[in-house]
Amino acid sequence: MPIDYDRAREIVDRFRGLDPYQAYYVKDEVHVEWIGPLVPDACDVLRRAFAHSKEVLDVGCGDGRTLLENAELFGHGVGIDESADHMIANAIRARDVKGIRNVDFRAAKAVELPFAVDTFDMVFSERGPLGHSDHTLKEALRVLQPGGLIFVETGGDYNTLGIEKRRFESHGVRIQTLLARSYTQVFKDFYEFLKLRCSALVYMGEELPRPGDRERLDSMLSEATDQNGRIVSEHAMIWVAGTKEAEPSHPTDAAEPGG
Repeated sequence: MPIDYDRAREIVDRFRGLDPYQAYYVKDEVHVEWIGPLVPDACDVLRRAFAHSKEVLDVGCGDGRTLLENAELFGHGVGIDESADHMIANAIRARDVKGIRNVDFRAAKAVELPFAVDTFDMVFSERGPLGHSDHTLKEALRVLQPGGLIFVETGGDYNTLGIEKRRFESHGVRIQTLLARSYTQVFKDFYEFLKLRCSALVYMGEELPRPGDRERLDSMLSEATDQNGRIVSEHAMIWVAGTKEAEPSHPTDAAEPGG
């Protein structure tokens, strides 16, 4: 398909004024069809878990959508995010508009959660800061009660699934759910794909196409077009969920002689 470079430039220019958090959530505006395995979405798994939870923590809550859409299912929810000016402010505004009283939001870092030990019976993170990090996982488990549920959805595929499993188990998590999911995203047109790419580039701190950089736009189109002429991209995620053990076990530790 030929590219309307003026239209593409307008999309790219829109992202130049956005910070990483604003850009990241523009992806939710993108028109895309998901083609993948017939398994539940993360929101379905979370809803079932919410129904059994009294105190819930969302680490990297963004605009608070998951907590707000499911507030009737749990006792009390707290969402934390580093972006006070945008994400937390937007989440509080949305909560107040909906009149929801059992959800609170506050700015905080995942590596230094402002909560006491064993505060929550459920902690979760959807594509947030708990993935691939021992520091944030350890902190999340500190505020999670023994027997409480932790759920993490993060980037990865079958090659990283075993690594994450071992990492969670080494921190005292008894695995209940372990799943790798691969999708193909099919976009309405190149401009929807360009929005998604610009969203990711800004979020990761990488350079956007320069004004008039037709060669890079042409390259993006070429890389995204499959043999059937569709604009597509591959998307891989993993889920790891389990319960916090009262006393972490270390199965890889060597036994003492004569023990």
